[in-house]
Amino acid sequence: MATLQIVKKSDKTWLHLPSDELQFIIGKFTFSIDGDFFQIVEVGQAKRNKYNFADITVIDETTSTTYPIQSSIVELSELLESLSYPAFFRDGEISGVVSVNSLTGIVVIDGDNIDVTDPVDSTEKPLNEALQNIFDNAGGATPNLEQVLTEGGTATDLSITLEEGIGLYTNQMTNQNIVITDNTTGDASVLDCLGFGSKNSGATESIGINKTKISRQKNGFQTDLQFTDPTANRVVTFKDESGTVAYLSDITGVSDGDKGDITVSSGGTVWTIDNGAVTDAKIASGVDAVKIGSGNVSNTEFEYLNGVTSVIQTQLDAKAVKSTSAYSIKANNTASTANETEFTFRQSGQLAYTDTPTFTATTAPSGTENKTYNWQQIGNFVRVTFTIDYSLAGAAVTQINIPMPSDLPDPITPTGFTGASTILYVGSGTMAIGLTQSGASASDMFSGMRRNSGNTDWEFFISGASAGYRTFRMTIDYPVA
Repeated sequence: MATLQIVKKSDKTWLHLPSDELQFIIGKFTFSIDGDFFQIVEVGQAKRNKYNFADITVIDETTSTTYPIQSSIVELSELLESLSYPAFFRDGEISGVVSVNSLTGIVVIDGDNIDVTDPVDSTEKPLNEALQNIFDNAGGATPNLEQVLTEGGTATDLSITLEEGIGLYTNQMTNQNIVITDNTTGDASVLDCLGFGSKNSGATESIGINKTKISRQKNGFQTDLQFTDPTANRVVTFKDESGTVAYLSDITGVSDGDKGDITVSSGGTVWTIDNGAVTDAKIASGVDAVKIGSGNVSNTEFEYLNGVTSVIQTQLDAKAVKSTSAYSIKANNTASTANETEFTFRQSGQLAYTDTPTFTATTAPSGTENKTYNWQQIGNFVRVTFTIDYSLAGAAVTQINIPMPSDLPDPITPTGFTGASTILYVGSGTMAIGLTQSGASASDMFSGMRRNSGNTDWEFFISGASAGYRTFRMTIDYPVA
């Protein structure tokens, strides 16, 4: 299909870009509508090609706007009129385009020249000639249209509308007429656009349509079907059946009372489902879990119940972690599956060592002291580490004895290892002359845990070759009961 672009270059200059002929700009013109087809008509009756409204694009270059394809020929006409398309305006007056009933393709050019398709012989001719031909074929005589419009139908009727003028010509054809009015009379019954009616023996009956309403008029009374200005595209659909449209006042509400499964109250405003009315059979499958209880459980969470075979709380209680004693952990210390039992678990962190070590030396280390220890126990296993430093080194130091802190657990004592100075367990220890220097080979060092010389408690010791030591380190593991 051929297409047409209508381009607004300025208020008075409009460019037409058809796909099937050369582009053109014309001064005085209007357009005609034939069904869904749009045709430009130049003054002097030169006509351009016809284009379907769906093949026409409107562009306003003054605002850089390209409008979408309109959904009907009426919407296309309204868009062009809103953009001041010259075909609508002549010397401040609005020209018009209408296609109705059997007189189709009526075109108003410059407000005073009307061409129509004569329904008698289907030829296009001026309105006067077409109306005369209609009347001749129906019989009778008719005055000239200009005379009708200026002098009226009778000597006493000095004013006549275009509606009445066309009515005089077509009254002979089964009393049906096409009405085109310009609303210049101020008569509220005169429509702005289009109407159908008849005049017989002074009785007036018509149906009219304009841009805001559809009107039915008879014997001086009129009923309007009114339309409000739309703010978007709207569709009102009537059912495919016969009937009478009811007013809201014709529709009565539901009276209060028990309606079976529902009880209506408060003048029909409150509807309450009766207790027990919604049976299991009435509940749809796949109900969303949020509609159950407080609505806090999702479908995913609810599905977790799938596969449960016994009371959930009982199962949880059997798996629940019970409280444990201070400084303890639970574990299975057997060779097979069993319930957990408690074991001692403790980590002391770094602690200040407040006892006083003794030395085997000519001169014991002295000066500023830095003495710490820490220990850990897992089950019946204890590990303790000592770090003891002095700012001044001793002389001919061969051994340091470290009394056992009171918070350390007692070791297991093997049978027969109960005498004074009896060594029970061996550790790893060093004595050094400084924080970054050693005094003797580590292989010369020996450390351990033993009974003290008075056989009253436990102590830890490090011994080695004689030197001026001031730094002492020791770690030892031992078992406890």
